[in-house]
Amino acid sequence: MLQQKAITRNTTATLCTTTNTIFVHKHNKAHLQYTVNSNSVLRNVNAQQLKAFYSLPSTIMQRAKANTFPTKHAQQCYKIMRNKYVHSK
Repeated sequence: MLQQKAITRNTTATLCTTTNTIFVHKHNKAHLQYTVNSNSVLRNVNAQQLKAFYSLPSTIMQRAKANTFPTKHAQQCYKIMRNKYVHSK
């Protein structure tokens, strides 16, 4: 099952729960080709990284006004997610 969360206004993180992988990609690029269009791939995500992923804002916030998107919070959570097991393309 795929779940998406917003990292920035233009970047989205997608969690695939069957493979325990997080794909980071542009918010309008990854239509059914997550491994091809992703900027980075985080494989074998641990519990701390999952907790950081779930605390990211939802993707509906990407379309909100610029001053309502929680940029600092999202960036801190993304740094926690990239803490271990990062495999860039």
